[in-house]
Amino acid sequence: MVDFENNNGDMTLKDDGTDFSMVDGEDEFAQSCGEVLGIGLGSMPDLAPDCGTSRINLLGKNVDDSAALEDITTSLQDQEPRVDYVENMVINHDSDRHSTISLTIGSSPDSGIDNDAQISSGIGDE
Repeated sequence: MVDFENNNGDMTLKDDGTDFSMVDGEDEFAQSCGEVLGIGLGSMPDLAPDCGTSRINLLGKNVDDSAALEDITTSLQDQEPRVDYVENMVINHDSDRHSTISLTIGSSPDSGIDNDAQISSGIGDE
């Protein structure tokens, strides 16, 4: 698949500024998964109410890492059909309002993605 490259939600221009940058392969796969992680579940009720990742177990004073890991895995596998497995997940709680997630996402051999994607994504307000 091919998609517009984005940086923090903004489309990226090529170095010469004449056109939008595109991503494909592992980069597009990682970007797609990062978008699922970066959207709070239910934050787009009219457009896509089931899009995103639940933040209930990720942010706040009473975080539950095991439940958060399950939420992340479920959201990725439900919303990105190329995700076959999620592993090596680490959650760093930077504050009550922000966590950083690092993980490896793999896809099935028939998806066209040759390598696992390494993702580090910030969740919440910094």
